Amino acid sequence: MSNALLDAALQYARQGRHVFPAHCVRNGRCSCNVECSSPGKHPRTQNGLKDATTDEARLRWWWGMWPEANVAIRTGEVSNTSVVDLDGDEGKASYQNTLKAQLPATLTHKTPKGMHLLFAYHPDLKQTTAALPGVDIRNDGGYIVAPPSSNDDLKYEVVRDLPPALLETIPL
Repeated sequence: MSNALLDAALQYARQGRHVFPAHCVRNGRCSCNVECSSPGKHPRTQNGLKDATTDEARLRWWWGMWPEANVAIRTGEVSNTSVVDLDGDEGKASYQNTLKAQLPATLTHKTPKGMHLLFAYHPDLKQTTAALPGVDIRNDGGYIVAPPSSNDDLKYEVVRDLPPALLETIPL
């Protein structure tokens, strides 16, 4: 039986992205079984993003233990990935009012609350929250939850490369 989450983790690893398992949400509860501030988004492994790897045997072992684990990608130089994370209406407004004219078309993920715009690693981007209203930067020291992960029925999906003007047509 194929596991789409494991398959995605392996595909990301083959692309050179360092991956690790994150908790998932089922029936409204995080798999950590406690009240947490980031349901379905925090690491299942002891060292979190520091455990991220491209080692297929390790990935198969993790998803063998936790077949429903969400797929997390470590951002930054290690994965050659910098991410602009747009959350909700504030993120969409910041994108439309400030970022749209400055950013090229890029691989885009729709998230349960917004969008991830993925770019080749840029060392000048610093990992930060609230770079603009509703906009976080994920880079060295950060990670994202990636498709085909989900939080109950809320899915992470690949949108593909989109020109900046088309991003505003996607509902958040």
